[in-house]
Amino acid sequence: MSFVVSPDAYGRYMGRYAEPLATVFGAFAGIAAGTKLLDVGCGPGALTAHARSVGAEVSAIDPSPPFV
Repeated sequence: MSFVVSPDAYGRYMGRYAEPLATVFGAFAGIAAGTKLLDVGCGPGALTAHARSVGAEVSAIDPSPPFV
């Protein structure tokens, strides 16, 4: 198994789920303006982008160089 995949390949597999789930998870977790968040395994960044859009302070990392 490799973590090195293109963001496009990941998007074809998870893309239709990533953004809607990021919104639901963000609400469930209480992510809001001023929240400090560490997104480990961020993938192409759906949760990171959602958190930033609501004003959270985000640090993110992924083991797949194409995502970083």
